[in-house]
Amino acid sequence: MYMIRPDNKAYVHSSLTMSVFLAGTIDNGAAEPWAHLVADEFASDDIAFFNPRRENWLPDIEKRAHNPIFREQVEWELFHIETAHIVFFNFLTDSLSPITLQELGYAIARGSRMVVVCPDGFWRKGNVEIMCERFNIPVYGSLDEGIAALRALIKEMTAFSFEGTNDL
Repeated sequence: MYMIRPDNKAYVHSSLTMSVFLAGTIDNGAAEPWAHLVADEFASDDIAFFNPRRENWLPDIEKRAHNPIFREQVEWELFHIETAHIVFFNFLTDSLSPITLQELGYAIARGSRMVVVCPDGFWRKGNVEIMCERFNIPVYGSLDEGIAALRALIKEMTAFSFEGTNDL
């Protein structure tokens, strides 16, 4: 497992079987750091996880297109949403998650393969459910259910890959 962040610029070998973009509540770094809980479940697997949460994010930077730091972050996220094999969404109940909602719509419009976790109590769960239902995307109520669904989706997508390379 490889955890790639916009601020670590780690090298990702092109022979990796699978890549997952971790989209979800970050709240300028204030939200629970949930992404490692997902990636750790695949610690022995040859998977790149693209985590947009920077280790040293500056929450007070101007969030405008002309700001090079902000632009780099947004373009990094868009690129990995567009190129990852799977986009994993995790909405947290104590957040409005406006960027995650935006990214969900973007990924759906692109036809991305995805896993969506949206627990009861999320203020716009109905919107998430209706949008996902329209495109036959299941919505899971817990991170554990989402991780199980991610494992199953990876297994399905790699079923015709090189035999013996994945123990998913």
